Amino acid sequence: MKKIVFLFCLICINASVLSAQKQFTFGSSNSMFPLKTANAKYSGSDSRFNDNSCLVYVPKHFNKNKQWHLMLWFHGWNNNIQSTIEQFKLREQIVLSGANVILIMPEGVKNGNDSYCGNWEQTNYFNYFMEDVKLKLKSEKIVDNITANNQLIISGHSGASRALVQVMDFSSTTIKAILMFDAIYSHETNIINCLKKNPSCKLVNLHTSREACTTSTKNLVQLMQKQKINYLQKQDTDVTDAELKSNRILCLSSNLSHNDVPVSYNYLSRFLKASE
Repeated sequence: MKKIVFLFCLICINASVLSAQKQFTFGSSNSMFPLKTANAKYSGSDSRFNDNSCLVYVPKHFNKNKQWHLMLWFHGWNNNIQSTIEQFKLREQIVLSGANVILIMPEGVKNGNDSYCGNWEQTNYFNYFMEDVKLKLKSEKIVDNITANNQLIISGHSGASRALVQVMDFSSTTIKAILMFDAIYSHETNIINCLKKNPSCKLVNLHTSREACTTSTKNLVQLMQKQKINYLQKQDTDVTDAELKSNRILCLSSNLSHNDVPVSYNYLSRFLKASE
């Protein structure tokens, strides 16, 4: 029933979202691709590894005069930024949440089976990319100023796991929240280090029964127990909005299918509300 109600809400707001949105795509010389250094494994002529596009979406309710944040979404395998925003109803879910965020979607490996992050595998390129994003937002007159108070909400699905980790490791901007949709595949120590580096950062790890995700979640939980880090572990359908809000770290198991996790039960919308 919750899923039916949510889908009905998405249908109701879909027309207004598409007519009122501000959305555009621009190219950054500091995107993941094309590679700035030669790599025999990844040819610059391969369409999977040569797109420097970044999609920007600003919801109608965005108010630059109030506290706002940048929400990055990274897509998984066999996908791209254009198909992802439609498939997972990202615009609609942001509108439903009411969160005062700007959605930033950098292109990764386009329509390919690979989580490689190209230039972002090197220390500073993500931060260079974020400077390009900030300049673009100012030139488009979306915001007037960007300060340390404008933090990052990083999110993604499936093969986005590697991009999420690169940002956790290298971002010079404070990370406000990490929202993982069946996107935990090892790198548990990197997650712990990010949570320590960003002491107010929220983590929501929503995972299905896929073996890799359950194993990594188990490893993450063991690390948190060892280091005496508080967390909530629960079935997704049992967690309340109050629990989402009051707990900094949540590991939620789900019976949903892999591709339903980002779009079902208004989870992205609920997680965004809980991260404010």
